[in-house]
Amino acid sequence: MSEYPIRSSSNLLVAKGWLVLWGLTVATIALAAPKPTPAELRISSPCSESETWTVAPRLARTLPPEIRGFIKGLTAEPEAAIRAFADAFTFRQKAKSPADQLLGDYAIARSLNHAQVFGLAAELFDNIIQQPTSAAKAPIQIAAISCLGQIRRRYSAFAFSNAAMKRLPDFFKKGQPNKRELNILWYAVTEKFLMQIREYDKAPAKQRTKLAKGIEETLDRLKASPAHSALALGMWAAYRHKTRDAAAHLTKFVQAEGLTEALDAKRDSARLLLARSLYELGDFKGAVKHLELVDKRANELVQSLVYLASSQLMAADYPKAIGASLGLQSGSLKETFAPESLMVASMALNELCHFPESLAMVNKFKRQYQGTFFWLHERKKGGAKEKEPLYPMALAFLKGEKPKDLPKDELEDEAAEPPTPAGTVPVRVGSEWIRSPIFISKQESINHLFRTMRKLPKLMGLGRTVAKTEVRAIGQAKTELREKVQKARAALKPGEKLAATILEEANALRLREARQARLVYALPHFDRALTGYRSRASQWQGYLTNEIEKELRTLNTRMYSELTSVMENNELIEAEIWNGASQDIVWQNAHPEFKEMVKSGALRNDRSPTSAADVYDWGSAGQGLDGSEEVWEDEIGAIQANLQNDCANKEKYMKIQQGRR
Repeated sequence: MSEYPIRSSSNLLVAKGWLVLWGLTVATIALAAPKPTPAELRISSPCSESETWTVAPRLARTLPPEIRGFIKGLTAEPEAAIRAFADAFTFRQKAKSPADQLLGDYAIARSLNHAQVFGLAAELFDNIIQQPTSAAKAPIQIAAISCLGQIRRRYSAFAFSNAAMKRLPDFFKKGQPNKRELNILWYAVTEKFLMQIREYDKAPAKQRTKLAKGIEETLDRLKASPAHSALALGMWAAYRHKTRDAAAHLTKFVQAEGLTEALDAKRDSARLLLARSLYELGDFKGAVKHLELVDKRANELVQSLVYLASSQLMAADYPKAIGASLGLQSGSLKETFAPESLMVASMALNELCHFPESLAMVNKFKRQYQGTFFWLHERKKGGAKEKEPLYPMALAFLKGEKPKDLPKDELEDEAAEPPTPAGTVPVRVGSEWIRSPIFISKQESINHLFRTMRKLPKLMGLGRTVAKTEVRAIGQAKTELREKVQKARAALKPGEKLAATILEEANALRLREARQARLVYALPHFDRALTGYRSRASQWQGYLTNEIEKELRTLNTRMYSELTSVMENNELIEAEIWNGASQDIVWQNAHPEFKEMVKSGALRNDRSPTSAADVYDWGSAGQGLDGSEEVWEDEIGAIQANLQNDCANKEKYMKIQQGRR
């Protein structure tokens, strides 16, 4: 089954074909153009402003002028896409050879893509990919793969169908792809791999052996592209908990150079997965190295900071662990869901024998997440509000619709966080929702569908307006030309001919009339195509809304489980803190000089723990445990833990005291 079943059940353009869908009654006229040979047509930079068609001279002579100049006609003028559709549709209906027909289909889809009706364009591109291929047709189909891939990267709802994915091996065999086209195909094969992974994840155990075989075949196809292969093999190994293999493959990928734009966009996600693998292998310094390279603008930043703090804690680099943890308590990140960061900071402070600060972190967690915990508890499976719709609350949060009495996440005193008002969502839960890649991609698709629904009537109205305006303009031009010809003929002497400029003007008018005829002929079919898509778009909206609702419930389950785990760990940490603190009080009472020696710097290492090499440069204003800036912020505003290791200081103190004796 397709990942998005609505397309397979309602895509009339695919199921019925062009002739049945639009009820054509006109007779087709055979073109003189023969079937293109493999070298006669190539499409470079498909669906971009720099798209070009390279057509062999023989084919160029047989193609109509409007098709030879099709791409140049896709200007910024509002009616450009409609005129391009008319030219492409008329050409498609006259075409006899399979390659010409496919070129017409591509031109139709390309015009709709230019009009930003991406959903309908995606359906048509997918239909082009599904068609049986040949050496002449493959370049057109590979261009369609590129276009559909670009649409999918913007709006994930418009995915490749299973039928299209099955055609991919044929393009390698028959398409004679060049290097640029191979990159397009490898991207599509990677998409196929991701589809197979999702299907494998949802399948019962008895079906997984067969599905795993299909995944291995896809991975074998990717071997010719080292970068694509390394990414896919790394993901597959990580999925099967083969951590060492995952680390090896993902390391190759993140170190690769010259990646395509589409592949480079996956680098941060790969770094995160690599860091997790290295963490599991006990290579904490290696994990830190890759986590620090995650782009600070990336959506993965919050998760990477949590992993970074944990890795630094395990590597016994406690000041850096505290610094990374506190990075999630500052600026816009202060309202993100990251309970583990406070737990890590508490553990690191405890390891440095800063017991009051460590206990403050535990209490900070309780204040920040108490209300969030109870809100999630009510909505867990079996909870009092388990069936409460979440998507409307996510939209309200996204729009910033919060009541004035919505409680702050953290109170200035030690009081418990009051419950969140009905119909609202805690800020940390909401921020986690709207950062979800699934929520973002599907919501963007919904937004696009709404924009398209509003745009379609305007496009249809614009087509009719352009046709009427052009009729009047052509009539006026014909009248003016007729008068000009009459005057010119009256002035001609015996044997003289009409001026070349008049003949050129007459020829231009004939071409203009022909283009107007194509527009009038194609407009009813343009309207039917948009009207049909409009009904399918409404189905898409309902489907995507349900998918987002499922994702929000999954996120709630994960957050509730994470909070429960942190709470359990904090109980153990708190007991350890009190045990260490009580011993510390006894020890410091017995050694009253210790605090003065710490303050004076007599126990400090030669190399300060707050040197630039030891600090994770976050780059935004920090905040101390008491809300001040003086402990956690250096001169450039980078988060850092300006703490001495009091555990080590005690050892140094005792050695100094022993030396005095």
